Parts: sequence; structure tokens; C-alpha cells
Amino acid sequence: MGMQQIREAFNKALGDAGSCIKAYLDYSRIDGKQVQIITLTGNWADGEEFTAQTPTHDMSSDGQV
Repeated sequence: MGMQQIREAFNKALGDAGSCIKAYLDYSRIDGKQVQIITLTGNWADGEEFTAQTPTHDMSSDGQV
């Protein structure tokens, strides 16, 4: 699933409560392990901005590192 599909799925789940404007994938090292982090940004229905991040995912356990 790509970032566009993740953003669309998040928007569908939000319904009228808000709108996800941007979804992006980032990679970082935490405690020597490479992890991926998905960040979603957008606006609630009242116009207030939000940012949500997934928990980190240790890619080494997937054999991806």
C-alpha cells in the first residue's frame, strides 16, 4: 500500500470529522535499528490542524535492513 492509498483510507475513516492533507513515510535509526514512521497531517472539521504518527516499525525484523 502506498502513501496515497494510506491517506485515502485515513480520510475514509475520518469521514466528516476531518481531512488528511498529507501522508509521508520517513526512516530513522532508534537504538541502532532502522525504523519506518508514517506521519499524517491535516485538519479537523473545525479547522484545527492535527498530526498523527504511527508507532515505529523495526524493519530489521522483516529482513529489510
